[in-house]
Amino acid sequence: MPKPVQQPVEPIPVISKRLIGPINYSRKHLIIFVVLFGLIGAFFIWRALAATTLIASLQAEQMTLPSGAIKINDSNASGGQAVKLPFKSMATGVINLSSQADSVALVAKATRCHRSYPNISISVDGVTLPSINVRSNSWNEYALPYSLAQGAHTVTIDFSHTTRKISCIPTLYLDVARLYGPVAPTPQPTVSLSASPSVVATGGSSTLTWGSTNATSCSASGAWSGTQPTSGTFNTGALSQSSTYNLACSGTGGIASAGVTVTVTQEQPPPPTGSSAPLGVYRGAGNSSGVAAFESWFGKTVPLAEDFLPGDSWSAISSAPDWLFNGWAGKPYQLVLGVPMIPDTGGSLAAGANGDYNSYFKTLAQNLVAKGHGSAILRPGWEFGGGWYKWKVASTTDAANYAAYFRNIVTTMRAQAPSLKFDWNAIWGWQPVDPALAYPGDAYVDYIGIDVYDQSWIPNYTDAVARWNDFMNATWGGQWHKNFANSHGKKMSFPEWGLAIRSDGHGGGDAPYFIQQMHDWFNANNVGYHIYFMYDAPDGQHNLMNGKFPNSADLFKKIFTD
Repeated sequence: MPKPVQQPVEPIPVISKRLIGPINYSRKHLIIFVVLFGLIGAFFIWRALAATTLIASLQAEQMTLPSGAIKINDSNASGGQAVKLPFKSMATGVINLSSQADSVALVAKATRCHRSYPNISISVDGVTLPSINVRSNSWNEYALPYSLAQGAHTVTIDFSHTTRKISCIPTLYLDVARLYGPVAPTPQPTVSLSASPSVVATGGSSTLTWGSTNATSCSASGAWSGTQPTSGTFNTGALSQSSTYNLACSGTGGIASAGVTVTVTQEQPPPPTGSSAPLGVYRGAGNSSGVAAFESWFGKTVPLAEDFLPGDSWSAISSAPDWLFNGWAGKPYQLVLGVPMIPDTGGSLAAGANGDYNSYFKTLAQNLVAKGHGSAILRPGWEFGGGWYKWKVASTTDAANYAAYFRNIVTTMRAQAPSLKFDWNAIWGWQPVDPALAYPGDAYVDYIGIDVYDQSWIPNYTDAVARWNDFMNATWGGQWHKNFANSHGKKMSFPEWGLAIRSDGHGGGDAPYFIQQMHDWFNANNVGYHIYFMYDAPDGQHNLMNGKFPNSADLFKKIFTD
């Protein structure tokens, strides 16, 4: 980088001793000199010691140039090119700052005219900075302190303040404009470490789960050792005594540490009580044999099975087609049934609110009773807060229409099948409209549900603890779900939940921590039922039975018992 040259506050004329003889300086002159050179030295020291870095730059040849400007090749210029700026002209350009800047600099050179070098000025966003005397015919950087916020800024180089001599014209060459700012502090690492379970009997084991941010490596100590990845899981194996596991993760910003203790009791702990809420599974359309296979794998029967009505047309929705329901005929499961509000052939929430589709739902209720499913749990227009279904709620008008439509569906179907139950099934997290605006009223709702998968798009989405905290604390997340259901005197439900392996990497994968947290949340709250999505869908894999989630599968079978 060329050596910075600070502009003097006041140019000092060079006067020939041959013309005026020896110079006698007064005390006033000496004070001025001392102050002047003190300021210059202070600026140089500031630039040398301050932790600054180049934030952005703009090559002269990229600026908007005046008529008569000439681009020249110069191997000593920063980009191999420079601009010869004509007398009495200006060059302008825009520099985009990614962070705050605290000084403006210009790399330039000039030719003398009668022993004088030209003066120029720099203005930023219309604010003119002190003028600069470009007093060298080689490239130098001229810097001025000036604070600028992040964003786009217009920089103008003005070569119109130099007085032209009669016998010569000053020449100015521009290389590059630069903005400097403070060096951003290196972010410090963070690390989280948990054990599940944290208390085991002699011979029992625990699974450690950890995650970190701003770390490049991790090292284990205590009851384990060696280099560990920046996130992952680890099974302790059989334990005979209480053990403490420490993890230190380091990055350019330092080191962060975490520890967790697994307590070993001498007696066998009581068997897990299991979730008090009924468990069901989804195994595919009409796939009662798949539910039976799950029960064999799980070691217990389940009371619920989930399915979805086809949404091809109104006929497909209302007829409760045999190809779907024959699989459930004579089976002991209570169906949890996703019911489309609008078919693929089209329709609208407004029309549903007007009662235009009531006849289809009357027919559906009659067919459900005829096929032995008059006590099913229905999910009309499930996941309405997402953008992926035709009944999506994207505005307050949509929300009002959805609520009115939901009321029409419930009123119509209960008149034919009074034992049907209805689940108002939202999504968790951000959505275009407050879901509460789409609530149809307590008289029309039996369960208040949300669907939850262990997937995330937060910055530290690989951290299982961070993903769970995001679900619990997000706007319209787990805590909101609990509070909303309690305020309406309704049981919560989880009509779909599960682990996730996604092609884009945003699934949590084999995450026993999520399984444990869901189990504990079900047991600690007023949950009416929950359905594990035991099926690999196009947008993610969730099936615990296929060996892709071994640690989570073992924990699931252990704790979800009656």
